[in-house]
Amino acid sequence: MEEVSKLYYTNGNIMCERYYISNKLHRQNGPAVIYYDRNGKIEIEVYYKDDCRHRENGPAAIWYYESGKISKIYYYINDKEIIDEFQIMVIKGLEIENSF
Repeated sequence: MEEVSKLYYTNGNIMCERYYISNKLHRQNGPAVIYYDRNGKIEIEVYYKDDCRHRENGPAAIWYYESGKISKIYYYINDKEIIDEFQIMVIKGLEIENSF
């Protein structure tokens, strides 16, 4: 069963959401950790599977500028950062394939 933990700024806006299954960071259809700025805009999204940063069809960690544009992306499989360009191309290919 999925559980959600939320933290809030003193102004009442959400600061962070964390999704758990069996006490492990994990979410089936979205990022398991989401950080927001004081105005409610998403700053960081991180995908987890069984407490490990993991995403097979796109970046597992995404940082955003205040404008909402992506500033940094990181690819992880089973908590191991993927830096090999060929592996990243394969993941990006899966991302495109799954968008149809």
